Amino acid sequence: MEKIKEYIRSLRKKRKMDRAAHPGEANQVSREKEKEADTIVFKRVKKTGPIIKETLVVTAGVDSGREFLLIPSPMKIGRHIENYINLTDPKVSREHALLEYNSVKKQFILKDLNSTNGTYLNGQRIGKEERVKPGDTIRIGDTTLEMNTITK
Repeated sequence: MEKIKEYIRSLRKKRKMDRAAHPGEANQVSREKEKEADTIVFKRVKKTGPIIKETLVVTAGVDSGREFLLIPSPMKIGRHIENYINLTDPKVSREHALLEYNSVKKQFILKDLNSTNGTYLNGQRIGKEERVKPGDTIRIGDTTLEMNTITK
């Protein structure tokens, strides 16, 4: 996922340099080039990984109502702004837990990152790591998250 983001950033930088070098170029040609580049990126994204159909929804706590689309990359959960799942609950550690997708077993694994208050799955404090499936609830601090399956 990071490689894709980096590639998109490099395309944007290249576009800016092209516009600065050729200010008289028609906007139509520029837009067509952008569409071509975006199409290439999205084709690569489609090929790279599985399609995840799960979300985490905050059902209780300060962030109640927020929803996070799960991706097939390691997702840190915590208060730090750079976490994929960023919570504002003061009882949540900066880097509290990690949710990873195991592509071989096609399941999510929840790991506690040595947090002060612990991580709970379905009311039980987890040890090293636990499997998470749709319908399970994760409690971190005073925040409760529920894994749901996206339906069309």
